[in-house]
Order: sequence, then C-alpha cells, then structure tokens
Amino acid sequence: MNAVEYKIVKVPMKGVFTRDVSPELGNVLNAEGRDGWRLVNSIVPASGMGESERVVLVLMRERA
Repeated sequence: MNAVEYKIVKVPMKGVFTRDVSPELGNVLNAEGRDGWRLVNSIVPASGMGESERVVLVLMRERA
C-alpha cells in the first residue's frame, strides 16, 4: 500500500449558496489535479453573517 499525503486549500468565494459559483474554484481544482491531487472533501465553514467567504478543499495524492 502506498502512503498518501493531504493538502488543504482555502478558496475565496462569493455567493456559495447561489447558482453563481466563482470560476476560481474550477481553476484551482484543475491546477491541483495536474499535480496529481484529487478532491476528497469540501467544507464551507459557517460564518456569523450566514454566507461563507471561502470553501476549504481537502485534497489527497499518493506519495511518490
């Protein structure tokens, strides 16, 4: 079994709960995917204002 490593990436977002999700999210996922990272989970932390300012991505890849 190969060892794995994890990476946490915070992506600024606006309008997370609308249909208009920032294209930056896709750009980040595509860039990380080219380096072998795969999305394991995404977390939208709660904020006191009701709408989050970021999404947290949990990425994983096999360690070389």
